Amino acid sequence: MNIFVNGKKLEVSGQRLLIEELREAGYDIPSLCYAADARHEPSCMVCMVRNEDTDQMLPSCAIYPSEGMRIDATSDEVTSLRRMSLELLLSDHRADCEAPCTLVCPAGIDVAKVINYYDEGRLADAKALLLSNLSNPSLPMDATNGSNPSLSLAPPARPPAKRHVAATPSIKVSPSAR
Repeated sequence: MNIFVNGKKLEVSGQRLLIEELREAGYDIPSLCYAADARHEPSCMVCMVRNEDTDQMLPSCAIYPSEGMRIDATSDEVTSLRRMSLELLLSDHRADCEAPCTLVCPAGIDVAKVINYYDEGRLADAKALLLSNLSNPSLPMDATNGSNPSLSLAPPARPPAKRHVAATPSIKVSPSAR
């Protein structure tokens, strides 16, 4: 099937989302909420394009191309509206979203809590939280206390810092500046 992007004819399969077709053709289409092969709901509108036939702004991550479709993917208007969408998202962003590693972790580990413990220097708590959620038989456990000697959360040892003595530049003050 053929569509027109920025006035140029583009042959597409019609079996993939518009964002995928455009990216494959070399168009730089940004997105925040879209990831190939992942379930998503179009929400960020950062990937929007303009349907020139209807003058509608459409999320390219949620529509399939149709024969003869005319798309504006890179005009100043489209770029400006993408920027505005991003600004609106950031203006109301509390940064309390759940990290992807927590959502997909098969052990259901509270990754943010582990990281907080580590950052606070509470390595024993971080290790305990990890071990309470892990049941991997390939990790050798100490039979006496259930600990794993190979699982260390201690920061890596750093070599002693080399001290460099920096030469102090001499500053000359002109007589008129005194």
